[in-house]
Amino acid sequence: MSECQLTTYIRDNCACSQGRALCPAYPTELVFALDMSQTVEPARFQAMRSSLLSLLEHVTIAESNCPTGARVAVVSYSDKVKYLIRFQDYQRKKDLLEAIRGIALERTSNRRYLGAAMRYVGRHVFKRTRQALTMRKVAVFFTNGPSEDNSAIVTAAMEFKALNIAPAIIATKSAVDAQQAFEADDTGSFIYVLMNRPQENQKLLDKINHCVICYDHCRPDSQCRFTDAQLPQEVDMDLALVMDGSREIQADQYAGFQELLGSVVKQVALSPRPNAADGQARVALLQTGGSHLQVEFDLQKHSDHNKLEIDLKNMRQHGGVLFLGRTLEYLVNEVLLKAQRPRKSRVVLAVVGAETAHS
Repeated sequence: MSECQLTTYIRDNCACSQGRALCPAYPTELVFALDMSQTVEPARFQAMRSSLLSLLEHVTIAESNCPTGARVAVVSYSDKVKYLIRFQDYQRKKDLLEAIRGIALERTSNRRYLGAAMRYVGRHVFKRTRQALTMRKVAVFFTNGPSEDNSAIVTAAMEFKALNIAPAIIATKSAVDAQQAFEADDTGSFIYVLMNRPQENQKLLDKINHCVICYDHCRPDSQCRFTDAQLPQEVDMDLALVMDGSREIQADQYAGFQELLGSVVKQVALSPRPNAADGQARVALLQTGGSHLQVEFDLQKHSDHNKLEIDLKNMRQHGGVLFLGRTLEYLVNEVLLKAQRPRKSRVVLAVVGAETAHS
C-alpha cells in the first residue's frame, strides 16, 4: 500500500475526517517573510499584511507540538532578516492573527535582498521543526520588486528543492529575477504571482492556498498543474563533485551542501556496474579543506543511490583554507583522466562557500 493509498484509507474510514477538507492537509511548518526594504510604502505593506491574514483564514493552527495543523512563523527582511513571530509563540489562532495585525512597517534605507532572506529561512527558521513522516515545510515571501542579489535567489531555489521546502513568492511589483528563478523548476511547484490587479488578487491568493499552503499531493486541486519529479536521467557521464569543507563554512551551511549534492545525484541514474563500460553514469566526490584533499568515494564505488547518500551524510568537515585551483587540478588529473573505462562526458560540479586561496 502506497503512502497516498494509506492516507486515503484513513481519511475515508476515520469519522473525524469524513466530509472535511483539511488545511493544511498534512502537518506543516509555515513561514511568511514580509518585505521591509526602502521601497516599501505604508499602503504596500498594509496590502502585504492583509494578504497574509487572508491566506491564514482557513488554515488550522497547531495547538500543541503534536504533528497536526500548521505552526506559523513570520519574519521581515531587507538586507537582514528579523524574527517577528516564532513557531512556538502562538498556539491559538485568535492570538496569532492579532499579533500579525499588530506588525508595523519599519522604515529603513536598506535595499532588498530576497535571495539572502530565502537562504536564511531555509537554514535557520526551519532548523527546528516538528518530527512527522508527512511534515511539510512551506515558505511564502512577499516582495515589492527586484532584488539586489539575483544569483542568490537561484541558489536559494536549489537549496529549497534539496531541503524539500515548498516556496511561493507574492510580488506587489514585478520581480523578474524571482520569476525566472522559479520558472527553472521542472516540476512547476515553485509558484510566483504578481498582484498588481486588485480584481484578480483574491484568485491569486486562492492559488497560493490551494497549491502551496493547503496542497495535498494525494488529492491535488485541479488548478495545481504540477508534474512529478522526473525519473533519474540515463547519461553516459562521469560526474565529479567537489564539496567545500573549509573552516569558513558554517555547520548548517555544510549540511546544506550535503543536501544539495544529494538532490543533484538523485537526478542521475547510476550505472549498476561502474567498473564496466556500459555507457551509464558514475559519481565521485572529493572534499577540500586546507592542504588535505579527501576522495570520499571514487567513480567505481557506487551503483546504488541509497548507499551513496549514506556516505554523503556521514561526511565530516575538514576545516582549513580553501584551495579550489589545486583541488580542481587534482580532480581532473587524478580522478577523471586516470579513470578506467571513461564515459563519453566528464562533468565537474563544485559547491563552494568561501574565498579561495591563490594556489
